[in-house]
Amino acid sequence: MLSIIIIFLILLFHFKRINLALLVMGSASLSLLGAAIGVIVMKLEFGITAILGIVSLIGILVRNGIIMIDYAEELRFKYKKTIREAAMEAGKRRMRPIFLTSAAASMGVIPMIISRSALWGPMGTVICFGTLTSMVLLVFILPVAYWLIFKRVDKKKEKKKAKTLLKGEMIKATLVGILLVLGLNNYVSAQNKYSLEQCKTLALQNNALIKNSRLEIEASKQTKNAAFTKYFPNMSAQAMSFRFTDPLIDLKIPGGNLPVYDGNPANLATATQFAYFPGMSFSGLDKINTGVIAAVQPLYAGSRISNGNKLANLGIEVSSEKSQLNRNEVLLKTEEQYWQIVSLNEKMNTINSYEKLLDALYKEVNNAYQNGLITHNDLLKVKLKQSEVKMNKMKLDNGQHLALMAFCQYIGVKYDSLLVLSDSVVNISKPTDVFVDHHQALTNRVEYQLLQKSIEAETYQTKLKRGEYLPELAVGAGAMYLGMDEKDNNNAFVMASLKIPVSDWWEASHTLKERKLKEQIAKNNADNTSELLIVQMQKAWNELQEADREIAVAEETVAQAEENLKLNNDSYKSGMVNISDLLEAQALLQKAKDQLTDVRTNYQNKLVAYMQVTGRY
Repeated sequence: MLSIIIIFLILLFHFKRINLALLVMGSASLSLLGAAIGVIVMKLEFGITAILGIVSLIGILVRNGIIMIDYAEELRFKYKKTIREAAMEAGKRRMRPIFLTSAAASMGVIPMIISRSALWGPMGTVICFGTLTSMVLLVFILPVAYWLIFKRVDKKKEKKKAKTLLKGEMIKATLVGILLVLGLNNYVSAQNKYSLEQCKTLALQNNALIKNSRLEIEASKQTKNAAFTKYFPNMSAQAMSFRFTDPLIDLKIPGGNLPVYDGNPANLATATQFAYFPGMSFSGLDKINTGVIAAVQPLYAGSRISNGNKLANLGIEVSSEKSQLNRNEVLLKTEEQYWQIVSLNEKMNTINSYEKLLDALYKEVNNAYQNGLITHNDLLKVKLKQSEVKMNKMKLDNGQHLALMAFCQYIGVKYDSLLVLSDSVVNISKPTDVFVDHHQALTNRVEYQLLQKSIEAETYQTKLKRGEYLPELAVGAGAMYLGMDEKDNNNAFVMASLKIPVSDWWEASHTLKERKLKEQIAKNNADNTSELLIVQMQKAWNELQEADREIAVAEETVAQAEENLKLNNDSYKSGMVNISDLLEAQALLQKAKDQLTDVRTNYQNKLVAYMQVTGRY
């Protein structure tokens, strides 16, 4: 008892708070459950040494409690953690040292338990079982108890903080809230902005065509793995059991008098003494059980196994090339849809500018009408043009939403009407910067590489077909079981197999000629398609140059339309032209700007198409 009081005084001196000292001291009671279980399980007497073990156990647990509570207090006062956060963090961070020290202490008294000593056995049992149970209970119960005792401190701090905010910081909080709202709007706008490269990356990650291409490659790999198994022995097992309604062997020998043999065969016919034979019957083989297990290793199969594996490897390469082809298709369509939306946005900017011009013109015309300078007809013309612009704007806005919805679906993102595309069609490169020799670029085309692999595949198919008419050699081994009428017979065997087709060579001569013709067809198709690919590259180059020239013409047209609008505006203010001429000049400028946007977008699409057909996309 004195030792327990001394331990409590030490805790009070260390923590300088009676509630913490009582908490750590109370955690030592967690060892009593394990000590009692140990004494009962080991069927020992609870004597003086067991009491000494409990005192020692309390010292061990107090040390573990000090480790945990000290760390929790450090987190509270040094790192400003809440009671709950400090308790949970202390439980997690001090779990390992508590487990290690407790396990070491429990293992150290194992020899005392094994000795079965009446003096030291109870002490070792109490320490071992007490530390093992308490180390588990301590890391769960002590942090919770610490939080329950001191959680009121957190509540007091929260109330005090709330009062401070209510008294002196309402204006500050309001200003911060406004700034946060403005910042959030900017953040949302920035978050919904996508560049062309980001959209390409998303399309490659989420598009269904790309996902299926990856699955095709994986399927080809599984086909290759299946072909590789042909190199290994083919093992098979078979078991059969027969039950017959009638035995397969059924013998009946009738009885009768048999002559007694006296050693002279000549006397059998005239024997005078006979012995009676009662007759007999015999039946068997009414049930048969048999089983065979064998392994056959092919040594030569007309090179079909090796050629089959080569063809499977070629299948993986073809799947990879097709995946690249699908990738190019997805990227091309992504760019087309991207630039279409950019083009629609540019047209919306143009129509907004046109609308502002009409609004400004309406104010001028309305003032002139109010002053009696013009007729009501001129004012109606402006209103009609404003209505026309509004209708066009509604159609364009609907087209924007539909195009954006289709684009989001294609790149695999959730539809967002606030999504912004950051690239523009103003910064474009010249055709001469991307030109390459078309014959040299042909080998970079995925289509060309697929054509070459199709020729290679036909060659392997021919070799596989030839292998069907070549000899086959295999060796094998196995075991056999035969059970008949309660008699078992086990046997092992080895075998060799040689198969030589004879009459099939007549058929093979025609089949192999057919395969050679198909190889030639594949080569002809490859040559023809290669020429078409070069024509396609030339066509794409011509269209790119044409699109570049269209941009120059469209830019000149915009400049002329702007000059025309300026002249008509000056002439209208001078009274030299009527309102219809001014409206027509404004409409021509809008049309010219829309045309410039279209040709720039078309140039971007033609540029991407040319890069793709020359194998650089």
